[in-house]
Amino acid sequence: MSNKVFFHPVLRSQSKDYIDDSNVFSEVDCKVQNVKNVSSLSLVCNFKVVNQKIQLLCRSGEAAVFLVAYCSDTLKRFSWPFLNDFQVFDLPSGSVIGSLEAQVVIVAVDSLNVFVPSGANEEFGSGEFRLRPGAPLALGEIHSFEISTKKKRLLNIMRVQKSSDLHPDIYDFVLSSTSITILMGERMFRYFNLMKSDSSFKPHLFPSIYKDALVEAIRQIIEDDSIREYSWAQKLMTLVDDDGIFQTSKVDLQRLNQLVSKLLAEKGIGKVLSDVSKN
Repeated sequence: MSNKVFFHPVLRSQSKDYIDDSNVFSEVDCKVQNVKNVSSLSLVCNFKVVNQKIQLLCRSGEAAVFLVAYCSDTLKRFSWPFLNDFQVFDLPSGSVIGSLEAQVVIVAVDSLNVFVPSGANEEFGSGEFRLRPGAPLALGEIHSFEISTKKKRLLNIMRVQKSSDLHPDIYDFVLSSTSITILMGERMFRYFNLMKSDSSFKPHLFPSIYKDALVEAIRQIIEDDSIREYSWAQKLMTLVDDDGIFQTSKVDLQRLNQLVSKLLAEKGIGKVLSDVSKN
């Protein structure tokens, strides 16, 4: 039995719409580059379709190949036409955070009044098909990626927890093998959640509580080599732009404070100043 989804045969991997050697192959790789704290994202893609009829339609311009991508976290959808079998597609800065899916698709450009597929499963009959513009002819595999910004990677290694043992107005840090935990007294915990839930106040957490937590974490990494084996410590060390700070066992707190301030600047003071300039 064919796993029929469409009223006409659509070439797909693991589908029996076609029973000959027809197939569609695609490779998609996601490249992230960071230049001066600005991240750029691109999809490197190539494809190959094995089906005489679909190949002919592509050559005649009656069908076209696209790479489509969708980010569920930002609700952004993208589509690019292929000009060659191998191509690089750049995504707008900041448009993708979190999950990204990409797929090669081949669709009819105009109405195909007479589409006679080659190698199709007998379940579709031996007749001709009439396809509308945009009707799919082939669908490549869905390629999934997880895209994390520097901000997201930093926040992923920190967690906040209320502590009844602390004074209501202070916070402290506990560095375990799995995360940097920020313990907060009752009033401080309420204050933190209020700040975090308001987009206009949230940036102020970066040059204050988050900065203090990272300064303490890096200080302990410098002073205790065993901490460098922790997974969060290894991630943090890759995000710090000045590797030289880890080459000494003596902590320069002023340098360390400046380093972390610069690391968080765009998500803290940069975001506040940007919002003010828009008003």
